[in-house]
Amino acid sequence: MFPSSELFLSKMNEEMKMEEEWEYEIVPIRVENTEERRRALRRLNEIGKDGWELVSQIKPTDNYDVICFFKRKKNPNPSFRK
Repeated sequence: MFPSSELFLSKMNEEMKMEEEWEYEIVPIRVENTEERRRALRRLNEIGKDGWELVSQIKPTDNYDVICFFKRKKNPNPSFRK
């Protein structure tokens, strides 16, 4: 391999490692009535605008209808917190 291609591949690997950093968020949602449903939809839309992607959801046995798991590429200044 040529020295310049080794440098190129090394830089690509560094960039790929940086791009692969994720952060995660867990959001419990309850939608027992129309107002809670509207509130949940607003919250989910805000989360989506902040770059979060839904990766999974579960139906728990407690008081929530669903628990959503989100991820997004790591950002040094996250704007969404509970």
